[in-house]
Amino acid sequence: MGESDAAVYRGASHLKRPYTRTSLLLLAVLLTGCGAARPVGFVNETAIHSNAQLMELWHQAQQEVAQRVYLNPIQHLLYGAPEHLLPGDTRALKFNPPLIVVKVIPDLTSAQLLVYGVERPEPTGMVVCPPQSDERVATAFSIPAVHFTQVAASWEHDESFWQFIMVWEFENHILYGLGYDLSWR
Repeated sequence: MGESDAAVYRGASHLKRPYTRTSLLLLAVLLTGCGAARPVGFVNETAIHSNAQLMELWHQAQQEVAQRVYLNPIQHLLYGAPEHLLPGDTRALKFNPPLIVVKVIPDLTSAQLLVYGVERPEPTGMVVCPPQSDERVATAFSIPAVHFTQVAASWEHDESFWQFIMVWEFENHILYGLGYDLSWR
């Protein structure tokens, strides 16, 4: 190798060093991130329920999904389609809440609800559903892809119905996380 060839080689070798250092740094950052635990639990925006109470309802939802998977209750109730029931999925028992926002919002007024063709006395127990929902109004709704559940405020003071709603919504989060199709839930 001649002197000019050695200079080119040294120059190329010198250029590779920063690239190698950058690569090692990036690899270290990525590997560190892979080992980090994802936060679990709830961003609790309810008025009277604690994180511990939400976690208890989450555990009930885990038990329900572990015993039975009901994929089309809405389709069954609205259109009489046969129930699509599957055996329970025990993976649910290990599925933790991925930092779900649980938010209580004011009920729609009776006048607001009339716009949707629904007549109900106040408190109505109803909220507007997001545009991608099949329903226009409901007692609650979840968007599992963004870890979000919203509930009409009046249900928070009716403990038995609150539990029913929250277990249902948490089941939706679990089923979504396990890869089920929620089109008719």
